[in-house]
Amino acid sequence: MAGLALQSKLGLPHAFEELSILSVPEKEPEAGLFSVVIPKPDGTYDAKLIDGKGEVYLILRGYRTMDLPDPIQADLLKPIQQGLQAEMAEGS
Repeated sequence: MAGLALQSKLGLPHAFEELSILSVPEKEPEAGLFSVVIPKPDGTYDAKLIDGKGEVYLILRGYRTMDLPDPIQADLLKPIQQGLQAEMAEGS
């Protein structure tokens, strides 16, 4: 979402190098899962799916997106940008 909100580009899933499923989350309705995404210098991303305790369930390496050719209209991005700003302010 940050790429969409900050660069007005939408990256669609395109490819990945490796996917490792380490375990299946226990069924806890109140438990949340979070993604930790690390951008790499070559334009790919590595990501992990973790729970609130830090247990890793999935690792995705070398994830690539493919940009749509046209930028997204500014008025359509406003709600996403405002949500991202609010989220970042909460984290401060």
